[in-house]
Amino acid sequence: MSVRISGGTHRGRLIRAGRERSLRPTSERVRGAMFSILGSAIEGVRVLDLYAGTGALGIEALSRGAAWTDFVESNGRRCRQLARNLGDLALDKRSRVHCGTVERMLGGICGEYGLVLADPPYQSALWQAMFSRLAERGLVADSGVVVAEHRSSEPLENGYGSLRQMDSRRYGDTSITFYAVGETRG
Repeated sequence: MSVRISGGTHRGRLIRAGRERSLRPTSERVRGAMFSILGSAIEGVRVLDLYAGTGALGIEALSRGAAWTDFVESNGRRCRQLARNLGDLALDKRSRVHCGTVERMLGGICGEYGLVLADPPYQSALWQAMFSRLAERGLVADSGVVVAEHRSSEPLENGYGSLRQMDSRRYGDTSITFYAVGETRG
């Protein structure tokens, strides 16, 4: 399986992905919509791609002008494939792959991110812990945005700590929900 980058300097390039049944890359349609909503806010920011899988979201961010992306993925095979894809696209100097669980890796990652992308396995129990860890560690910049991809039938909370829902869009059985520090849903 491969995933096509939908925009930016690497538009149209393919990202190689494994054939694992548990792998659920974000569709090109949803990625395109997500980055269209984010617009120019992506340019020059640090990005954190949680539950990276193929890395499609973080690679898309780099292609569209993000300064740096940290990828977090727990599957060793996916980490190695992601590192190869970043090298093939000459994006390895603007990124790092952290191989381990999100819960563990969030304990060691430092700094603030202007964009956090989260696409965990469709299990709602992960959200509260992930958002709490982001807040505890101060990983979201004051002007930062967290984008969560989730099953449409399992809507997320209006807020998690200082993060408030500002938008949510549905694309079939997939929804993307946007959070910002101190924002309210509009």
